[in-house]
Amino acid sequence: MPGVTSRADGHRAKAAVAASALALLVAGFVLDEYGLTVSAKIFAIAIAVAGSWLLIGLLGVMSFGQAIFLASGAGGISGISGPQRSAAAHGRMTGMDPVPDDELPEHVVVNRTQWDADAPAWVAAGERAWAAREPTWGVWDVPETTVGLLPEDMTGMDAIELGCGTGYVSAWMARRGAIVTAIDNSQRQLETARRLGTAHRLDITWIHGNAERVPRPDGSFDFAVSEYGAAIWCDPFVWVPEAHRLLRAGGVLALLGNHPLALACAPLDGSATSETLVRDWFSLHRIDWRQVETDPSGIEFTLPTGGWFRLFDRVGFDVIDYQELQARDPGPGKPFGTSASWAHRFPSEQVWKVRKRG
Repeated sequence: MPGVTSRADGHRAKAAVAASALALLVAGFVLDEYGLTVSAKIFAIAIAVAGSWLLIGLLGVMSFGQAIFLASGAGGISGISGPQRSAAAHGRMTGMDPVPDDELPEHVVVNRTQWDADAPAWVAAGERAWAAREPTWGVWDVPETTVGLLPEDMTGMDAIELGCGTGYVSAWMARRGAIVTAIDNSQRQLETARRLGTAHRLDITWIHGNAERVPRPDGSFDFAVSEYGAAIWCDPFVWVPEAHRLLRAGGVLALLGNHPLALACAPLDGSATSETLVRDWFSLHRIDWRQVETDPSGIEFTLPTGGWFRLFDRVGFDVIDYQELQARDPGPGKPFGTSASWAHRFPSEQVWKVRKRG
C-alpha cells in the first residue's frame, strides 16, 4: 500500500528487482537469437520485466503497483523499523488512509473530523503523559501497578497501539523495549504524537488510518493495546476481529474504555452520568453523541459485558483478565460527564486482556 512501508516490503521489493534482473538476462539471451531490431528488443524486454512483476503479484508476494512503488525507492526499500534506526529517523510517519472519506464508514469520518478539531485540547495532557515515569490508566489515573495492562518487559516484542491519540501508551511500550507501531484516525493527533516522539528520542512508526483496517500483514504483532482509542471509537464487531488478525498465535490484546454501565446511565441529552438506567442494556452498541445538548462529540461504541465475552470467544480470544476500575477519590471531580463520586461507587471504566488461541 503506497505510503506504508516495513521490513517485509523491503524483502518484497528486492524480490521484484531480482525477478526483473532475471527477466532481462533471459530476454536478452533469447532475443539475440532472433535478430530483432533494437526498438523491438526494448519493447520485448519491457514486457518481460512487467510480466515478472505481475507474476510476483499473482503469487501473492506483492501487487504490481506495490512492486513499482517500492522498487522505485518511493516506498523505502531499506524501510527498517524499530530501535536500531538512527536518531534522525525518530517518529516516522508512514502515510494516511488511502480510502476516500465517502467510502469510509460514517463513524470513522465523523470521529476523524471530531478528533482533528479537538486535537489542540489534548496536547498538554499528552505532554504530561509522555513525561510520566510510570503509566497510569484511564480517567482516574489508576497506576500500572494496580492495572497491569502492559508486560513488564517488552524487549523485542512487536506491539501496536490501536487508536493512539497523542501516543503516550506507545511511548510507555517503547521504553519497555517493544518495537512499536501506532495507528490513529486523526492526523492532528498524530502531529502531536510524532513531535513528542522526536522530542523524547523514541523510535515509533506512526500510521494515519482506520484501526478497523490496519495496513499490516496477518500475524505481525505479539501485543496490541487500546486505551480509549479503537476500544470505544471503533465498532467492536469490526476492530476486535482485526486485532485478532494482526496478532500472532498466543498474542495478547489489552483494552480499556468506558464501562457499559456508565453508558447505560448516561442521559440522552449528554448531561452527567446518573444513577438511573437510561438505555436498554442488551441493545448497547452504537451511541451517537453528535446531537446531544451537553458536550456533543462523535460516535462511540460499546457492548454489554456478556456481549464482550461472546465476541471474544467467537473471534478466537480467551479472556485472561477483566477489571472494573474504581475512582480512588470520591470527590467532586466530573471529567467527561461522570463524577468521581459516581465512579467510586460504580464502575465507569473496564479493562480486558485476551489472548489469541493457537
